[in-house]
Amino acid sequence: MTAAEHEAHIKRLGEKMELHHAVYVHTGCFAARGSADGYRLLMEAAITQRTPAHVKQLEIERGLS
Repeated sequence: MTAAEHEAHIKRLGEKMELHHAVYVHTGCFAARGSADGYRLLMEAAITQRTPAHVKQLEIERGLS
């Protein structure tokens, strides 16, 4: 998977997390909350899989380095 594909994957996971969290907030459905938490964990895991070179590139793009 290329860096761009990996970032798109992280973005999709984040969007799914936000959607399920919005359902939870609106309905109080704990299954939606569980799904939101699951997508958050998957997104966090994907973020930790970024290569050091890609992290450095992201820092430079965002003016953090």
